Amino acid sequence: MTADRIAEAATLVGEPRAAAERPWPVRPGILAGVSVVAAIAPVVVATVRAVASGWRAISDNAFFGLRAADVFTEHNPLLGVWTSASVAIGKDVNNPGPLQFDLLALPVRIGGPHAGLAVGIGLLNVALILGIAAVARRQAGAPAVVAAMLVATGLGWAMGSELLFDPWQPHSLLYPFLCFLFMVWALAGGDLVMLPWAVGLGSLIVQTHLVYALLVPALGLWGMTVAGTRWWRSRRADPQGWPGERRRARRIVVVAAVVAAVCWAQPLVEQLFGDGTGNLGRLAASIGDTGDAIGWGDAPRFVARVVALPPWWGRPSMTEALPEELLVPGRGRPLPSLGASLAGLAVVGGLLLGAWRAASRRGAAPAAGAAATGLVVLALSLLGAASMPVGVLDVAGAHQMRWLWPVAVFLTFALVLALTAGQGRWSGKQRVVPLLVAATVTLGALNLPSMNSGAGLTEFADAIPAVRRLLPQLEVLRGEAGVLVDTTGQRFAEPYTTPVLAELQQLGVQWYTEDRGLQRYAGPSRAYHGQDVPRLFVREGDAARTVPDGARRVAFVEGLDRGEAEELASLQAELRPFIAAGGIAVRPGTSGATSLTDAQLRDPDYLFYTRALVGPARDERLDVPRRWAGVLGRYAELQYRADRLTAAVFVEPQGSRPALRAPDGLRRERD
Repeated sequence: MTADRIAEAATLVGEPRAAAERPWPVRPGILAGVSVVAAIAPVVVATVRAVASGWRAISDNAFFGLRAADVFTEHNPLLGVWTSASVAIGKDVNNPGPLQFDLLALPVRIGGPHAGLAVGIGLLNVALILGIAAVARRQAGAPAVVAAMLVATGLGWAMGSELLFDPWQPHSLLYPFLCFLFMVWALAGGDLVMLPWAVGLGSLIVQTHLVYALLVPALGLWGMTVAGTRWWRSRRADPQGWPGERRRARRIVVVAAVVAAVCWAQPLVEQLFGDGTGNLGRLAASIGDTGDAIGWGDAPRFVARVVALPPWWGRPSMTEALPEELLVPGRGRPLPSLGASLAGLAVVGGLLLGAWRAASRRGAAPAAGAAATGLVVLALSLLGAASMPVGVLDVAGAHQMRWLWPVAVFLTFALVLALTAGQGRWSGKQRVVPLLVAATVTLGALNLPSMNSGAGLTEFADAIPAVRRLLPQLEVLRGEAGVLVDTTGQRFAEPYTTPVLAELQQLGVQWYTEDRGLQRYAGPSRAYHGQDVPRLFVREGDAARTVPDGARRVAFVEGLDRGEAEELASLQAELRPFIAAGGIAVRPGTSGATSLTDAQLRDPDYLFYTRALVGPARDERLDVPRRWAGVLGRYAELQYRADRLTAAVFVEPQGSRPALRAPDGLRRERD
């Protein structure tokens, strides 16, 4: 091929003559492919490892497998699971729709509510990473894929491998939301083909977690507005081609409308034909009734912690960047000051503005569009954080703000793109791209080993072996006409009941409940209406070791072996005189243990009975001499396992309720 033809080909793709005449040492497509493999490898490895090691969905995670298995059955879900926003608005509401259950139905049907669930989430994340790569390539060529895969891999690295297949919405929606942000960037660049895809993905996100109900529509509206404006202006540039372009745009809009109708059909059916007001009606009526919001005084502090200030979005920000007092007292860090937050956000905003201006001057339209989209995303993130109800955060903790991580990595992408982009699609800054590939491969490799950040429900992963031993014992219930599940007296986030329910479903045992909250999670078709079936209940710790009169224990796992139980009793005896002598104090500046009085800290009977030392000792919130720190730590670990990893399932005839009230210490959540 002659030099003139090379230059002509370069002009067709918008690259300057110099870039075309100096070929890359390695083809851009190969570098892009390496980056894509590096991004998806941690997801694949983590998912395969989870299935091979016998991972089990516990606590609320089990609901996702259970409801996915309900698709196309008599319990077919029309809504998502119950949402903690109900606490803020004062009425029970569910997340708007069941699209996530629909997507997980096939892998769960094939692989079951545990392995199939992990595989389903893993496949979804892989598909979305590939979607991000496809959008980036469509907008700015193969080198843009490298920049996109860098931040996609970085998001996975920040999450840690054990969150890459986690079905809990705050984590399973991180890659979908990041992909949605890329689609908004494409729409803002005038790519109308992205509209149906953005509608479908945005519907999945909003239906699965209500926290996105403001962000996703607002971002989508901005992208569609800019796309529509660009499309309308294009009629002047090509009057002859305008009729054909108008027909094309009409087809795209029709397809997007059909996608929206299909995605929202089930929630609309529930609204129009379900009992009562309907979930969408309750959600609409609750707008403005969410109580006090975070407000503009604190919103910049939340956003800046992840977007603008150390540790930014990298490790270990998932567990340390924001306060998480509910599940893990004292682990999160206090929010930064308002002044530091505003300064950090101003720097990020200034960088994005400078990137937009520089890219615009160079004629790098994709990079300019990414920077402009980043500015809009940043502004809407502040609005979303400011409007977040305080009550939701008080109940649910920092996981309601997990969407900040995709926001932060997208802003990083916009800045990286601006640094490397030139006129048209890309400039000849070829040496930068291999460096980005190397960084992507490094982050992907670092995320291959198993790493549990302890965020969200993964905090209770130590219960998985106990669940794995407990569930097979339920085979004795196969053939039962049904059971009434009694959840009275159970502690918050108890990990055993929901996998038991999923196992009953797999055994073909119908189960019912009088618990309205559980009905909101598992569907109204499981409401108890006086069926003549035995009562089933789950107990932990000491309550699991004693069989109530008239009941039958059908499954049991012990958290300690005989030697460990004897060691626990010996440690208690050793600690008694030390406690009575006042050897234990609360470490200054710690939270969660200050409710213990001096008298209680000197009362070994009270401390051992209530387990009040377990949480503070495990979280290192107690001030004790070094000689006793190891003794106290070992006691706390054994007592925790004795209480939390000992579980039993009981069945009894109707009419003879067991003693349901467990000791206070057994019901406290790591206090």
